[in-house]
Amino acid sequence: MRNDADYDLAKDITEDDALDAIINAKQVINMIRESNGDMRP
Repeated sequence: MRNDADYDLAKDITEDDALDAIINAKQVINMIRESNGDMRP
């Protein structure tokens, strides 16, 4: 069963919004890895 509040927040998210969120998350992960000395691609 879905949470109506969560559904209301999510229903207007576009594919571009989702891709932007993934890109931002990957950039944050890379920044954390670099600050820890981990240079994996």
